[in-house]
Amino acid sequence: MDWALVMWLWALVFVQYHNHGCLGCMDKERTSLLEIKASINYPNGYSLPTWEDGTDCWSWEGIKCNNATGQVTEISLNYTREDELGEWYLNADLLLSFGELRSLDLSGNYLAGWVDHEGFKRWSRLPNLEHLGLRDNSFDESIFLYLGSIPSLRTLDLSYNNIKGHFPSEGKLINCKEIKPRLITSV
Repeated sequence: MDWALVMWLWALVFVQYHNHGCLGCMDKERTSLLEIKASINYPNGYSLPTWEDGTDCWSWEGIKCNNATGQVTEISLNYTREDELGEWYLNADLLLSFGELRSLDLSGNYLAGWVDHEGFKRWSRLPNLEHLGLRDNSFDESIFLYLGSIPSLRTLDLSYNNIKGHFPSEGKLINCKEIKPRLITSV
């Protein structure tokens, strides 16, 4: 066996791993991310140009993954949707493929709700989701119906939405250490 060749291949793998964080992207996660991209860009947007089919999601803008498993751990899509596209309704079921997701930031995307409210209720299947950023969107009080289904949530930011009053679901989010803001006023 040519040890020089073996060492060269290991070096190549190490460099690839070191530069990009992980060596792959699960098909179901890639598919869901591409559907999220299509939803963000509907009807005529041009956001997320690095998200291309046939490439690994570890190289995509706003995506981080677990070095060992290749699964997505962070989706940061803050201020991605173009304002002229208007309000956005995300299909919450698309997020259920991300079993290792720890952080989700959808701030500043004119997000007004969910296409599938049942999908949002099933977010309890995201056992690792600790940080949820929904700042500067178009949510109203109906968002409170769904937030209690995320048992692992530690931080939640709902600042600058169309919500008035106190946060009524606080008791349901027993593990949540930081909720912004506690007193919510319309912006």
